[in-house]
Amino acid sequence: MGNALYTTGSTFSNGIMPYQMFIFTEFFGMSAALVSIVMSITTVVDAVTDLLAGLIMDRFHTKHGKA
Repeated sequence: MGNALYTTGSTFSNGIMPYQMFIFTEFFGMSAALVSIVMSITTVVDAVTDLLAGLIMDRFHTKHGKA
């Protein structure tokens, strides 16, 4: 179930990614530089939170075993 949800979210995200710049600049009137900065910041935040989630999962133990 978890893998199916991840795959669905990943497919949606990757499918809309090429159009984000166009949508933000044309429909929302944002500058391309601002959109690029926001996208870069979100990528860095995602990388950091992925590492933190991995560290938490490596240290988390339950009575049923390691998570």
